[in-house]
This record gives sequence, C-alpha cells and structure tokens, in this order.
Amino acid sequence: MSSSYRRLAGRAGMAVLAALLLAACGQSASSNSTSSAASGGRNPDELVMAAVPSENAQSLEKDYQPLLGMLQKETGKKIRFQSATSYSAVIEAQRTGKVDIVQYGPFSLITAQNSGVKVTPIAAQTVTKGATPGYRSYGITRPDTGIKSLADYKGKKICFVDPTSTSGFLYPSAALIDAGIDPTKDVTPVMAGGHDASVLAVLNGQCDAGFAEDSMVDVTLPGKGSSNRARSMSCGSPR
Repeated sequence: MSSSYRRLAGRAGMAVLAALLLAACGQSASSNSTSSAASGGRNPDELVMAAVPSENAQSLEKDYQPLLGMLQKETGKKIRFQSATSYSAVIEAQRTGKVDIVQYGPFSLITAQNSGVKVTPIAAQTVTKGATPGYRSYGITRPDTGIKSLADYKGKKICFVDPTSTSGFLYPSAALIDAGIDPTKDVTPVMAGGHDASVLAVLNGQCDAGFAEDSMVDVTLPGKGSSNRARSMSCGSPR
C-alpha cells in the first residue's frame, strides 16, 4: 500500500501542476444554453469552464473572474463558469463533453486521463510571473487537540478534501503512511469536499485534524476574515 501511494504521488508530481486543460473535440458543455438546446448541438459562441472545487461555488467563481475575462478576450467567445460539487463531477463533465476547459490538480489530471478524458495542457498557475508552478499540502490541527505531528493523527477524526485531490488526499495519505499510519484503517476519514471546508471543519471541532492546500490556510481564508487559529505543518506536496 505504501509503495502504491508513493507511485501515484510520483506520477502526480511529474504532471503539470494546477493545469488548465482543453478538452478534445466533442459535444459542447453548453447543452443547457438556449441556443444549444435549439440546435441540438454546441453553442459555437460559448465555452464552459469548470475547476475542481477548492471552496464554495460562489467564492470560486468570483476568484476566477480575471481568468474568465482573459479567456474570453483570447478566444472571442463567451466563457461560462460551471460550479461543481466534487472532483469526480468535474472529470465526468469533461469526459462527456459538457465542459470545455478545466483547471485540474496533478492527481485529478491523471484520474481524468485514466478515465478517458482527452485533454491538452495549455498553462500552469503560478503565484508570480515566471515562478515555478507548485504548491504544498498542509496538515492542520488546533492547539487544544494536543496533536504535534502527523504521527499523532492515529485514532483521530481526520478531514481530507476529496479522493482525487492531490494536496487534500494523495500526498496526505503518503505522508501518513510514512508516519506509520494507515489512512484507511488508523484514522476516521471525513471527505470535506473542498479545501476551505476541510480547514473550517477542523477549526469548528468537527475534525481533530485535516489537510488542505497551503494557500487556503495562509492566504484565502485569512483574507476573507476567517479565523486563522489552525496550526499547520507541511506534508510534502510538490513545490
């Protein structure tokens, strides 16, 4: 089991981090639009973009507005943002041609490709221009739990993000294994559904500890006025 997780983590690390991917030719994701419904096919003037859920849908769409505007300018088409409830929903939407553009993480990219999604990486997200793409996974907890390292996660209720999240599941699982903990047997796992949900569940006492991407802990939630009471530790996602 340990070698399996490490093998997957290695493949994810070599993939394009937080990549934007375009689906190969197929039916449009705009099947819900009026013009699409009328023609029975794709709306040639619209592209649909989705992203693996890192926070609630309303906040996610707001954060993506600059990118949506850039894509609209570059393509000359209307870009509609489609919120998703899970990583698997995003993958299935692109696999079936309901979404044209997706921002994946490494593990969800590999999962999508293995499920038959034909995609072309076109860009990778960076914090600053010219920087190397990448991010880290944080193990998070509250000071009152007495948890001081990943080894202390054993027997605890642990929040993960999603089974196909790189920083919210894959690397955390590998890190727990390295700490001598079986992530399927030695903890009580909870799939929070988003990075923000994982952090907030820990802060609110619904989980003893959990995992989330670094920017959610360091930047996004504090910037939105959420309490930053969680203590964090890096658990090895690629930088």
